[in-house]
Amino acid sequence: MSDNPFQSPDIPDPQEPYGSSPVTSKPPASITVFGVLNLVFGAMGICGLIFTAIGLVVEKMDLPNQPPNPVAEVMNQNPFYSGFQMVNVGLGFLVTILLLVAGICLLKKQRLGRTLSNIYGTYGIVMGLIGMFMFVVFLRQDLMPITQDGIPLGAITFWAAIGGGLFGMIYPVLLLIFINRDKVKQALN
Repeated sequence: MSDNPFQSPDIPDPQEPYGSSPVTSKPPASITVFGVLNLVFGAMGICGLIFTAIGLVVEKMDLPNQPPNPVAEVMNQNPFYSGFQMVNVGLGFLVTILLLVAGICLLKKQRLGRTLSNIYGTYGIVMGLIGMFMFVVFLRQDLMPITQDGIPLGAITFWAAIGGGLFGMIYPVLLLIFINRDKVKQALN
């Protein structure tokens, strides 16, 4: 059937029973939308990971005239959270590459794109929850009392981390919802 609204409708062949003629349907637009978004967020993730890695290296360097950062000291002195940061950066790099591949596969309408998107979505939610858990259990007590010039830096950092974790889970949740709809599953089989 044509997209032209002024074209007369197709008349089925009387020799063929109804429903036997092949019907081609367009794949859902969400496949393309999330393919592009995977590429955009993947590129942003690569940039973010590069700056995070640079930040972690510079933070550990003893630079002259560098003012003390009590929030960073608390985060770096906690062996559980410090180790978690390093593992998270390494895994984040791998998962960001996975997200880029998922985006390419979705744009090519390949089933692998849906599979990789599901892996990324699940990872994003789980790691977001683990990150918030780590902050609440291992850092909250030490961060809350930190103030500088009357500004509660520790509390701001704590709530920013919790809010950032929740905000960071929006895309993985939406990705899982849209990529697992029946129309998308059928179009990518």
